Amino acid sequence: MKKIFWISILLLLIVLFVFLKPIRTDNTLNNIASCELRNALNEEFGQIQSDSILKQLTGPLILKQENYVEFKWFKVLEWGDTASICIDVYRRPSSFSWRDNYFWPRVTMNHQWGYLFGAKSEFINVLPIKYENKTLILSSLQLYPNQGKYYENSEVLISSDRLFYFLKKGYFSVLEKKEDYTVVAFYQPIGNVYKRTQNKTDTINTMSAKVLINEALEVLIIPYNAPPELWGKTLK
Repeated sequence: MKKIFWISILLLLIVLFVFLKPIRTDNTLNNIASCELRNALNEEFGQIQSDSILKQLTGPLILKQENYVEFKWFKVLEWGDTASICIDVYRRPSSFSWRDNYFWPRVTMNHQWGYLFGAKSEFINVLPIKYENKTLILSSLQLYPNQGKYYENSEVLISSDRLFYFLKKGYFSVLEKKEDYTVVAFYQPIGNVYKRTQNKTDTINTMSAKVLINEALEVLIIPYNAPPELWGKTLK
């Protein structure tokens, strides 16, 4: 009985220490966020590369909410978009659960964050099978001038010029190669695909596209809902 009594006292003291201790100061919140940022970078990029990424980031921008403080670091990418990571650190516990956000700061990143990883492919990888041995055409490839003509069942959310730029920079992965086209996955949602059924039309947000090259060496990029079995494998 004494053993149970002392264990109960110990547990009570732990609860009192955790939940009744003073609210975190601004300096404490900042230190927690900075530590969490470092951990997130190490997990995603590895320690060596994360040092380089950290030097490129601006911040933190600090936004105080009622129960937590948001710390935001960001980098403006060369085409004008912003890659950002937000870390929400809570001032006090809101429950008696170990899973409470007080113990586990909330970390969120936008789609553009993926560009900090660098290129996954090379422009040459976008060539469909019939052009694989004709790499000299790469310097002659141009964007098809009337992309919208082929968007009857889809729409782009990012301009075709920007998508073509991403292809040339290697910001994509190859999911499948066919004789006349290549299926690629970009780093962020690039369009919507409309799937019409008898009663309604479903809108599917997609990161993948079919890239076709015609005989005039013009590149057509069409949003495509790549089937699940293509994801998770990278081709060259």
